[in-house]
Amino acid sequence: MNPKDSPIGQALFEQWQRARGRISAPRSRPFSRTWARLEDAGLFPSAHEEQDAVRDLRDLETDGWVRLTSERYYRHRIATIKIPLEAESRWKEAFDFTEPSVDQRKQIAEWAWTETMTFLKSCRVNVPFKDLRAIDKFLESASGTEIRLPIKERSLQLFGDEKRLDELFRNSVIFGDGRLGLEDLGCYLVPEPLPWSRGANSDGPVIIIENAATWESFRQWDRIRPRFSAIVYGGGERFREGVRHLSEVFREIGGGRPVFYFGDLDAAGLRIPRLADLAAQEEGLPGVRPHGESYSKLIDRMAAVSPLSKANEEWPSAADFAWLGEISEIARPLLRQYGRIPQEWLNLECLLHG
Repeated sequence: MNPKDSPIGQALFEQWQRARGRISAPRSRPFSRTWARLEDAGLFPSAHEEQDAVRDLRDLETDGWVRLTSERYYRHRIATIKIPLEAESRWKEAFDFTEPSVDQRKQIAEWAWTETMTFLKSCRVNVPFKDLRAIDKFLESASGTEIRLPIKERSLQLFGDEKRLDELFRNSVIFGDGRLGLEDLGCYLVPEPLPWSRGANSDGPVIIIENAATWESFRQWDRIRPRFSAIVYGGGERFREGVRHLSEVFREIGGGRPVFYFGDLDAAGLRIPRLADLAAQEEGLPGVRPHGESYSKLIDRMAAVSPLSKANEEWPSAADFAWLGEISEIARPLLRQYGRIPQEWLNLECLLHG
């Protein structure tokens, strides 16, 4: 697992930057944070985020990114997270971190920044001076943010590189409370669009399919046996943010509908729709619920095949299983046996003859 892909990994590296980002002297002790300190920093606003953080930290420990110590009397609880000294170079490489030179630090400290950027005088940053100056120059223009643009379009204006601003937003410490916000730059993140196909039943529900092959099979199945108003390709992890595009699908099909999801039976396959469900409700959209018929068919299919067991697969969290509902009681023993169950086992032949 790469810490750059995990919210808790990103948070740890931001705290590492604050503590050590501008210190070039050799370290004698590893950087560490107690679990209580992370809680006090508000990194876990809900039980869901806390469970995700624990799971990600366990994976990061397995891959050598961190070392975890447990509470004395509750061995299942994390007490301290440490970034080993020998792993710091890996963390820097993962987050594209380069320590600023003495000259750059002096430039940053002495520059007459705009009001929005004055935090730089007391903030430890690893962003090149030329990038900071490009942002500051943009902010000097009072009319620069009259029209909001997607982040990549604004990035191209600022740096001549459409990806640079997104990298800074996700991996640097210049964004956050009391610092810079995307609204200051008149731009916003754009979730990946959702490819979708109009279904054969205009009054039916919407279904989201995790993977492309199964999406195609469901489209063909729906043409023969109409049941859905729209068949949407979720595209794996991108659906967590792309769920916000469902409002566009609803406009095209004539209004809101119940929304169901069908994906792989594994940790990621359950975590994605569970988090998308939370995001949808935050946007005032219908919740994302499991498509019970499809999951039941997939589980029944396992009785007729003998898939290879896969050891050491990530185990879904309690919150993930809760999203799956009553089907989880049947799915648990199968996941223990096989590790994961790809949704592609429920192919078009099974859909038509099942």
